[in-house]
Amino acid sequence: MLIYDEIGCTPIKGFRNCITSYKCSNYRLPKQGCLFEKHVYKDGEPIKGTNPCNTCSCYDKGINGSKIECFPLIIDRGPSIPFPNDCYDRYDLNKCFSKIMCPPYKNLAVCVVNYKGYIEGEKFQAPDPCLDCVCQKGYNEKFVEPFCRKKRCDVEIKYSNQIVDNCAPIYNKNEPQCCPYDFICPQNTKIEHVFNYNSTSNVEKCKFGSQTYNQYDSLDLVNPYNVTFKCRCSIPPLLTCLR
Repeated sequence: MLIYDEIGCTPIKGFRNCITSYKCSNYRLPKQGCLFEKHVYKDGEPIKGTNPCNTCSCYDKGINGSKIECFPLIIDRGPSIPFPNDCYDRYDLNKCFSKIMCPPYKNLAVCVVNYKGYIEGEKFQAPDPCLDCVCQKGYNEKFVEPFCRKKRCDVEIKYSNQIVDNCAPIYNKNEPQCCPYDFICPQNTKIEHVFNYNSTSNVEKCKFGSQTYNQYDSLDLVNPYNVTFKCRCSIPPLLTCLR
């Protein structure tokens, strides 16, 4: 789950140095401007460090306060024409669009990952599905920067109000739980089938609106459209919901 890293929560570790929960009590939205990665941006100021496929700025929304809005980058590469088999797309983690590379090639790096070879600029999958990785010179079989980076969820841009209101992030149950695709909030939401886990530990509790749950408690949340989300207090302080 990348949401806690993006909003600057402090990890709390337990047995064998494993993360058991996060402390996010310092996360507050400013009265003026926009918050992104602990920095407050003024109205009209561009936001730095977002997904490279977006250009984002802080906008004054009047009585609704300020909000970050993003617009996708668009590039016209002309009509779609298949390129020769000996050409390939070369990617850069800092850029949105790839470059088409064709022979002659000179001094290309080769990365071997899980017994498969990748040439410089090709994407590869790390054991951690929440990482984006690209083969580059100097790769030493470690999934760290500048070769790999955590996926950008940009939850502060999409869901900052929901986070402050103790809503619950929703993940696709058939995919790795990296970035939530939506949030469910307490307003007009029914809580059903609560299973309380008898915990005696002092770890953080999960919050859903004004309700609190012990770690490993489970429950169903039903939205106004009668859609049920299976939720659990896995890693406090936010519930984890699957659909």
